[in-house]
Amino acid sequence: MGALFDEEVSSRAFRTADEEIMKTIHWSLALQWAQETLLCRDIFSLLTKQAVEMEDRFAVLKNGVLVVALHGEYLLKIRLTYHPFTDGEIPQKGVVYLGRCLRQMFVSDQSTRWIKHRVFTTMPLTDAPKSLHMSGLKAIPAEQVEQLSKGEKPLLTRTIQVASHFILVKKATAILDQIAARCEDPQIVWRWVRSSRMQSCAAVVISTRNYDNIGRLSFHVRITTERISIFTREAQIIDCARDE
Repeated sequence: MGALFDEEVSSRAFRTADEEIMKTIHWSLALQWAQETLLCRDIFSLLTKQAVEMEDRFAVLKNGVLVVALHGEYLLKIRLTYHPFTDGEIPQKGVVYLGRCLRQMFVSDQSTRWIKHRVFTTMPLTDAPKSLHMSGLKAIPAEQVEQLSKGEKPLLTRTIQVASHFILVKKATAILDQIAARCEDPQIVWRWVRSSRMQSCAAVVISTRNYDNIGRLSFHVRITTERISIFTREAQIIDCARDE
């Protein structure tokens, strides 16, 4: 547990800077450093609040480190690290992809208008893109109104889903590469069909040498945040064990 919550840099380290070095740093780098500092501080503050309210997962906060249980033996570690104001690029630690996804989701939430602004519409017809929402108070059932009124899931929940999907993708690609390198005949080739933060799909083709169509098989591997599933050409679905 000590390795999980070790404190690398003091929270006051970002306030200390050499005045002579500050004069030589370009203003664009200073702006990037300040933006990154404020952004990470707000993100971590929001994640800690959501971790307290979360009921279905185990979470621990200590020394600026938030540890959340994912699945099986995997833990998601989110650290708030302050970097002193120096010249050069801001160092990136941990999994860079997950850090970028976390920033993108937070900025998207802050720049999204969740409440529709009032607009004037022509009557009785409207050329608005969402004409169903402009049809009146009783044009939509109450169940659909409640469904549309729900916003995005909490940022911590989406971060957990992205991290779980990232782990399953790494598992699936490692297994596919291992089998493809080990089997020479039949030959196994796979490629990505679709890839997103929380759902990906890969097409796998198994072909026998010196045969065109007779010895050729194909199936799809779908990876979500919870499981890995195989879809065959015969419309059979095979769910793979996640924690094995």
